[in-house]
Amino acid sequence: DIDIAIEFNGLRPGEKMYEELLNAEEGVQTTSHERINMAVCSQQMSNKELSTIIGHIYDEIERGNTKTIRYLLKQMVPTYTYTEISESKESVA
Repeated sequence: DIDIAIEFNGLRPGEKMYEELLNAEEGVQTTSHERINMAVCSQQMSNKELSTIIGHIYDEIERGNTKTIRYLLKQMVPTYTYTEISESKESVA
């Protein structure tokens, strides 16, 4: 604080104090270290299944088929949700 004044003014709108590393739906398993936990994935997907879905997503991107893309994303991430945005809001963004 010698060359440049440091001013603490609090959080800006939308700014977080901390970042959530796990979703509420994910389980946590303790480890041998008291401050380290491990995420437990409730849904397992093989690399082949994941690669297949990602390939389908790329195909649908080429076709511009957003409805199918959202369906495929939901297969990969069961908690994925989509909220329709009106055209007026899209044009502003």
